[in-house]
Amino acid sequence: MVFLTCVLLLLKFLAPQGGNQNPTAQEIFSPFNGNWRGVFRVFSIDGKLQDEIQVEQRYWWNQNEQQAVFIERKKDSTVTRSKARNYLENGKLFCEVINDERGRSVHEGYYENGLLFWHRRLPDQSLTESFKERVVKTLTGREFQIDGVGIYGTTILIFEGRYQETK
Repeated sequence: MVFLTCVLLLLKFLAPQGGNQNPTAQEIFSPFNGNWRGVFRVFSIDGKLQDEIQVEQRYWWNQNEQQAVFIERKKDSTVTRSKARNYLENGKLFCEVINDERGRSVHEGYYENGLLFWHRRLPDQSLTESFKERVVKTLTGREFQIDGVGIYGTTILIFEGRYQETK
């Protein structure tokens, strides 16, 4: 019961909460524009490292949408490529990712105080994911930070991504 309570609290923290701001897509997504390189880590619910993925991402504007390409390199040398688009439609944020390995996924988003929250739930597949993203200034430059949680059936995973801006 304690375990379930902790998971539900974590999901509540990471899930979209609503709000009264009405920023434009440009205001929301522009901080993420650029080239990023870093590590995405996957942990079990008890904090044990499950996977570590080297990531390169590039974001840019194409009309009213932010476009992106991702390259992920796993420890076993497997390389996965994805393309994405972030957009605002009917007052809602969306992130559509097309991955050459996992297919298409769509996360619905919410933005507040410089934090971008992405969430998707597929009850028929027992899948729930929630991510918080932001760009912060550090002593070494800008850093793209991702923190999240995923529930896949009975498996719960915690995510952390830290990417440095590259030129």
